[in-house]
Amino acid sequence: MAAQFPMYINLEDNNCTIFGGGDKAAARAAVLLKFGAKVTVVSPSLLQATSRVG
Repeated sequence: MAAQFPMYINLEDNNCTIFGGGDKAAARAAVLLKFGAKVTVVSPSLLQATSRVG
């Protein structure tokens, strides 16, 4: 398992791209949107949960 390093970044108005359209992508998109990020999801298909985020 790779070591993780916590980072504190102001995400407001920053562009964030998520690759994948599953449950994990939906959860990550929801968190990023909560902090004001501009989220783009790239996926050949989206789960219903992902398309409802935001």
